[in-house]
Amino acid sequence: MYNGIGLTTPRGSGTNGYIQTNKFFVKPRPVRVEIREYENGQGAGGVSRKANKEILEHDRKRQVELKLTELEDQLVEQGYPDDEVLERVEAFRKVLQASASATEDGTSSASALGDAKVSSTQSHHVAAQKEKKLDNMRAALKLGDVKEGEAFDRDLQEQRKQERMLAWEEKDRERHEKQAAIEEEERRKEKEKQRAAKDRKREEEEEERKQRRQERKARHQKEEEERRLEKLAKKRSNRDGERDHDHR
Repeated sequence: MYNGIGLTTPRGSGTNGYIQTNKFFVKPRPVRVEIREYENGQGAGGVSRKANKEILEHDRKRQVELKLTELEDQLVEQGYPDDEVLERVEAFRKVLQASASATEDGTSSASALGDAKVSSTQSHHVAAQKEKKLDNMRAALKLGDVKEGEAFDRDLQEQRKQERMLAWEEKDRERHEKQAAIEEEERRKEKEKQRAAKDRKREEEEEERKQRRQERKARHQKEEEERRLEKLAKKRSNRDGERDHDHR
């Protein structure tokens, strides 16, 4: 017995116990591990390829012509004249083109034409809708222009870290400058307020001094008038006394 193969003993087997190799056995080739990088479009949430805008535009025009053909058949069945049929078809064509041209891609062209359902076989429409969902998700998460593999690039991450630090320092400096400007403005207003209060107090004091001078002047004039009246009264009394003495 060799390597678990063969008889434990050749006794009674009619053989000599020799084990022959299998000439028809093909050894398997060694498995080679290949590391492949992501190709364009792979790893994008199931989107293997981008939608072809020419195909989407062709489908849009096809839907427009289909709607116009249906409208023309309905108008003809209702008995409208040919001139009116052509006129209504052209008017409806302008409406459809205006509603479809408002969309940048083909994702909403079907809904604009009244067909909101997109079949799974329409691969380009499905890819366009998937791209739009991914763009909306990227915008909601504020990822911006993040690309695959950038998170593992240490140099790039260090550079972005330095840029964020510089931006934060610049923002902090601007905030301090703004706060300093606000404080300076408040101090200026306070000084102006104090200066205005001093000026107002000085004017009030000047007004009080002026009023006191006027009061003193009026009191002085009153005293002068009283003294003059007293002198006149004294002179009159003296004159009356002299007249009475002469009369006697």
